[in-house]
Amino acid sequence: MDVVLITAAAARHDYVFDGEGRVTDSLPALSTLASDSAVFSCAYSGAPASKTTMRVLLTGTHATGQSAAELPTLLERFEDAGYATAAFHGNPDD
Repeated sequence: MDVVLITAAAARHDYVFDGEGRVTDSLPALSTLASDSAVFSCAYSGAPASKTTMRVLLTGTHATGQSAAELPTLLERFEDAGYATAAFHGNPDD
């Protein structure tokens, strides 16, 4: 099974999803991918800032917990299970 995790910081829910939880036509490539995928349209942020939220998402811990360097990440857990992993981002500040 292939696993693709797509995250978008500061994307408004009503821009990405319609009232039925389907990806809107405003993102045609994502809409095409979503049509043959499991999509989770209800999400909750683990912290008020994107950088901390990503740490929460990738380590499965609370925002006030340990530093990320001390914890295995989601990618490491997939690697341990035999998956090839990669990560890409477009934030020039990270």
